[in-house]
Amino acid sequence: MPKFGTFWDGPALGPYEELALNSFVSARQEIALYSYNRRLEVPMGVKWRDAHEVLEPNLWQRQLLLDGKYAEFTDFFRLLMMRKTKRVWVDTDIIYLGEDRWGSEYLFAYEDALRVCNAVLRLPRDADLLEDYIIQAETRLARGADSRGPGGSGPDLLTELIQKHSLWRICLSQAAFYPVFYRELWRLFDPKSAGWVIERTKNSSGLHLWNEFLNYRGLAKKYRPPRGSYLRNLFEELGLENSLRDMPAMDPDWPRNIWRRDLWPRRARARQMIYQGLYPAQRHGPRWLVGTLQRNRQKWGF
Repeated sequence: MPKFGTFWDGPALGPYEELALNSFVSARQEIALYSYNRRLEVPMGVKWRDAHEVLEPNLWQRQLLLDGKYAEFTDFFRLLMMRKTKRVWVDTDIIYLGEDRWGSEYLFAYEDALRVCNAVLRLPRDADLLEDYIIQAETRLARGADSRGPGGSGPDLLTELIQKHSLWRICLSQAAFYPVFYRELWRLFDPKSAGWVIERTKNSSGLHLWNEFLNYRGLAKKYRPPRGSYLRNLFEELGLENSLRDMPAMDPDWPRNIWRRDLWPRRARARQMIYQGLYPAQRHGPRWLVGTLQRNRQKWGF
């Protein structure tokens, strides 16, 4: 099995980051947490590594860290980690679920019908895709690009480069690491959806917690999951209940009655049904059609 790597340089790790890291440790997988903070406390079994081994940050890279733009910084950091080590990159909000798929030389998967996510990523050191990715990510980030969206340094850029290098056919399906779409994130906190999540993830190797949406309105991540929910069960299974003790309780009806409507209003659900129908065109359609879908994704609201 491969070794894993991730990055953290903000404040102390929170309960959800500890949950993700411990999911690897409990499965006896080696995971290294790279950081510039030598005082950072990491969970038992996680290896702290000096991030200077991978990157000595220059002016604009240090500014990203000072501004708290960790998503943008790690878009670049992960690429250098893969060039200097053989570790598989995983974001600190990836839950390890099983051994399948992790050993692939190229490792990336769709996050939805048309976009490839970089939260789980592995590329060979000598891959043309990796070198191209490093050059373009550095150029965009130095100009102030964000991680997500057109012209960004994250999933959209990776998707563009996979198309450029004709690597669609080795891209894993959404079920591999992103079985719960970010608009369905509320189900991880909903006690009535625990069985649904178990069924959805039964053939998955990982589960993305979508940290940017977990921070929804600054609320979801500050509360402990309701008892009986998938995430609460996972905390209990890994013996991490104590990490939740200082967090206020979440109303068990809030995820289904409030959060669900905000994450996925009716109009968005209708667009997503159309969007998912475009999946075969992305995999097998002519290049002009694929390009059209990619260029207009934001305009069409997908």
